[in-house]
Amino acid sequence: MAQLGQILVNGLVIGSVYALIAVGFSLVYGVMRLINFAQGGIFALGAFGTLVLVKHLQLPLTVAFLVVAVLGAVLGTLIERGAYRPVRESPPLDS
Repeated sequence: MAQLGQILVNGLVIGSVYALIAVGFSLVYGVMRLINFAQGGIFALGAFGTLVLVKHLQLPLTVAFLVVAVLGAVLGTLIERGAYRPVRESPPLDS
């Protein structure tokens, strides 16, 4: 019975992560009219970065969350400025 409870919790957590990424795709597409597929990669890097900071560097979880959130925001800004802004500001390709 305990294993069933753990499976249900794992399913809810994974479903919540999927929903969070889907909402992010919807929000970014609604604003920029471009889909930012790098968002999932940034999310994954944040998860692994948090794991490294907590397990290997022995930082408290709240500090690791804050560090990874700031680094994720910086990475997202760099991707937007380097990749998406030039595409958004360029003229459309009409044939």
